[in-house]
Amino acid sequence: MTARRKYIRIICWSLVVILIIMAGIVGVMVIFFSTSASYHHGQDEYFSKVDYHLEGSVESYRNVGGSYYLIEFTPTTFEISKNKINNGDSHVGVYSSDSSSVMIIASTPLSLKDDMEYVEISSRNRHIIFNDSICNTLRTAGTYEHILPSSLNGKFIKF
Repeated sequence: MTARRKYIRIICWSLVVILIIMAGIVGVMVIFFSTSASYHHGQDEYFSKVDYHLEGSVESYRNVGGSYYLIEFTPTTFEISKNKINNGDSHVGVYSSDSSSVMIIASTPLSLKDDMEYVEISSRNRHIIFNDSICNTLRTAGTYEHILPSSLNGKFIKF
């Protein structure tokens, strides 16, 4: 085999390796963008089924993973004008059938260094406000939904 053939063979294999790497990168990008689009579609679908505004004094909260907390509060303002959540649908939280208690799963911003005393959530602007000053985006409970009380017994209602 001549030196020229070896050189051509090395170049061909190098191009094949580069193409395989590029195909892998494109594949990862497709997966990333499709899951991101799916997540946003799920959030949009949820917010099209609900319309609520709740405010209240925080009774308790505990970390359930990362920046997510299970927050229980007593509502001082309780307005739910649309709640078309079905079993199996994603949701933000639950409220007791007598509206005396609300439990939500929410992501807290890193800037929240004080205790949570007051919380305000609104599906209209997709915001959750902590202590009347720190705002974060309202999202469905997602991975942590199983921590919320079940709505099967009728004591709690999903929203």
